[in-house]
Amino acid sequence: MVAQRLHTATQPHELHLEVAGQRGARCPCPQCGALCPAHGFTEKRWRHLNFCQHECWVTASVPRVKCREYGAHPVEVPWARKGSAFTLLLEQAALALVREMPVLAAARLMDITDTRLWRIVRYYPDQAVVRLELSAVRAIGLDETACKRGHHYVTAFVDMVAIAELTKEGLDTMTIWKPKEKLPWIRKARSPRAALWRITHCLKYAGALVGDTPRLEPVRGTLATLKTHTRHVMQRWTSTHTNARLEGLNGLFQSARARTRGYRSAGTFIAMTYLIGSPACSRLRST
Repeated sequence: MVAQRLHTATQPHELHLEVAGQRGARCPCPQCGALCPAHGFTEKRWRHLNFCQHECWVTASVPRVKCREYGAHPVEVPWARKGSAFTLLLEQAALALVREMPVLAAARLMDITDTRLWRIVRYYPDQAVVRLELSAVRAIGLDETACKRGHHYVTAFVDMVAIAELTKEGLDTMTIWKPKEKLPWIRKARSPRAALWRITHCLKYAGALVGDTPRLEPVRGTLATLKTHTRHVMQRWTSTHTNARLEGLNGLFQSARARTRGYRSAGTFIAMTYLIGSPACSRLRST
């Protein structure tokens, strides 16, 4: 960092941090990584995390490199992804906010437009999906959840075998899945009467676990549905797989949709479902 300035003429105040590299230094080619001579410096700036009550901006003169093999390309900076006007740390904070509140409210809190925030929200789930390795999937569960009015639905898929690994990652959503892990115990019942008793026991256990938490109100509705349709569930209690986990996720998805009073498109709803229910996005490094 070569300079820092605080602009008090604007509201809110702006803290500007200027970053510069050594003139004449060689920079890596973004395509092959070879060190190449730099030329054609262009000044760019990125919005960073606020410093106290001041907006913080990072400014740098970004050069282009001329590679013998791949030609001229702009250098990629380590603190921001290509094409973004925000630093990686600010984008990380943005993703944390949209998990807990509507995107419009998070945009107002960060003093940016919701359109720009949605670009961030949709970028990372798209990248996470591309990196998913699905060749080892052997059993899946699927369920449809409404994304907006007018019979528009999104289909959610879950790896039924690997889902147990989510417990080790410490996701809050495992709270509503713990009762579902008793299904093998129900399956081992020697008679339908014993299965009925075990299902009743699981309903009581799940009700006590969920409690009166407002966020888990959709889960309580799911438990009520299970209690109503116990007779139908008993016809399939010998199965080794269940759709119950997806029903639990569906409650979380619809809770997020209710907080925002709906999403503009199915794509934005799909991006939010990945942020809420999938561990894929947590594996993307933001620094």
